[in-house]
Amino acid sequence: MSGLVCAGNGYLDLLVNSAKTGERGPFNFTKVAVDPGKPTVIDRISYMRDNFGQVLDSVALRGTASLSLEMDDAGADALQLMLLGTLASLSESAGSVLVGAPEAVTAHLGYWAKLAHRGVADVVVKDSTDTTTYVNGTHYALEPVAGMIKPLVGGTIVDGATLHVSYTYGALSGSQIIASTQTEVRCQFRLDGTNLANQKKVELLCYEAVLVPSGALDLIGKKYVAFSLAGSLVTPSNKTGPFEYREIN
Repeated sequence: MSGLVCAGNGYLDLLVNSAKTGERGPFNFTKVAVDPGKPTVIDRISYMRDNFGQVLDSVALRGTASLSLEMDDAGADALQLMLLGTLASLSESAGSVLVGAPEAVTAHLGYWAKLAHRGVADVVVKDSTDTTTYVNGTHYALEPVAGMIKPLVGGTIVDGATLHVSYTYGALSGSQIIASTQTEVRCQFRLDGTNLANQKKVELLCYEAVLVPSGALDLIGKKYVAFSLAGSLVTPSNKTGPFEYREIN
């Protein structure tokens, strides 16, 4: 006999038209709760004179199995699930916006204008006729990391004027998530773990889970971002139940 206290690595394999796409993870799941489903009991009650109120027949109908997950991993492959989004690579080569073909920006005095690129340098700001060159710190402010300029109140730039901005920009790489492109997270879930009470290996395999996130993604705060996924478990046609739990000697 032994208690059960598990530590484990969790993996999600997104299903597309029932086909596996490869396991993502391991993720740091802070909760893995599987529920076989509470049966619904249907009784047929007698309304006859001699046995009124007695149960004539009783049937327990199988409940819906479910899975509830919580995680505090916040890599792009994890946030894709929370945002019900599509994950893609982000790649942009270094380049330049030349003086002869500048980027046109409308000036709003005291407010920032976002340029088309991040990580800018060698910035030159001119008027729409390319005859007047404005000075950083005197006529405008520059935020090079995000790629923004702000025409300064009290300078010579006129509100609503068109500015011509030329600059160089660095290479950009990473990931991007286009949110709300999916309605669900349909996946196979696998927990590869250890029962810390007896050091036996344990494995939980949910063949097909249909999960949705709950709550909002709070990006600002003093705590690590965490989110949850929950939903029903489907029993595939070639299985007799929706999940299996194994203890390995």
